[in-house]
Amino acid sequence: MSRYEIAGIAPFNESVFNNCTYPIRFSILRHFGRIIDPLVLNEFHSFACAHDPLLGRSLLFVNTHFVASPDDVLSGVLGVTQESKATCADVIGDLAAAIRGGRPVMLSIDRFYQPCVPQFFGRQHHLHSVLVHACDDEARTFGLFDDNAGRGQEIVACTLSDDDLLRAYSSCQQLWRRQLDIQPTFVAFSAGAAPVDSLRAAASARAAFLEASLRSRDVIAAAVDHLAMFAARFADEALAPASPEAFGLYYAFFKRIAEFKATHQYQTRFALDGGAAAVAAEGEALLKEWNRVRVRVQRATIDQRPEALPAYVADISARLRALVGLERRYQASYFAALETAVNQISAVPVT
Repeated sequence: MSRYEIAGIAPFNESVFNNCTYPIRFSILRHFGRIIDPLVLNEFHSFACAHDPLLGRSLLFVNTHFVASPDDVLSGVLGVTQESKATCADVIGDLAAAIRGGRPVMLSIDRFYQPCVPQFFGRQHHLHSVLVHACDDEARTFGLFDDNAGRGQEIVACTLSDDDLLRAYSSCQQLWRRQLDIQPTFVAFSAGAAPVDSLRAAASARAAFLEASLRSRDVIAAAVDHLAMFAARFADEALAPASPEAFGLYYAFFKRIAEFKATHQYQTRFALDGGAAAVAAEGEALLKEWNRVRVRVQRATIDQRPEALPAYVADISARLRALVGLERRYQASYFAALETAVNQISAVPVT
């Protein structure tokens, strides 16, 4: 037999979530019959504004606050064993051995060497993680789940040759050596033998998330003050000097914020246990406004006419100022819903 495939494993496409490693973990958890609630509810986010003196601009970026270590949640709460390697001397052999043993692998690669992703292939180096779930010794290929880097960011099945995979893996170690010093490049997963009490794990994760979010209310509220600061500076800084290239940097930050807001929306389904439909609708409307800002910034990046920038900047600036008010109203509704959820949990008698 030359082809080996982990049967039953499927890509995760329910939501954008934080970064490329999370859909991989969610796919693996579902494959092993585990719930994903404890990992979904293991973090919350805020954004902050900082002035970069070298760029002469203020930047808006996302902070992630973890309730616990994600690895601790996987192993300690959900009973998934992780075999991690900082580097692989024989990545092709290590991958094949893991797949034959029924263990899916999260692997770090450089997208520059992925023919199935034309946006990056041969054009741009990009550190990324993929889920390896199949191998074919005769064809000398591996089967992956990976996002298509397109508009929908859908995770799809694709194939990478042994040679391309080796180049992609080796390149990421050469280009991002310092970053990879603190994270493994190869993680093989297997289901632990101990049973998992899913109901208890989900309830515990929800309670911990609610408590951590409410405890950090001031930090999250301060994020809106940072947004207001950024909005007040944006119009002047974006035009001094007027530069289409600078909007590429702005776009990266706004894209990240839109992803974080999508992550938050997905978490809300778990945190509020399907309740507070009004809060979910309000959050969805807020996400749409952030995406409108992201699209406007993208258009300004693509439009290479310097004389067109002032109109783009005026529109984006107005949208950012409006978002300050929308964020404040949403936070009031969101925290009220969290408090209601905590009170409901407290009212349930212990059995």
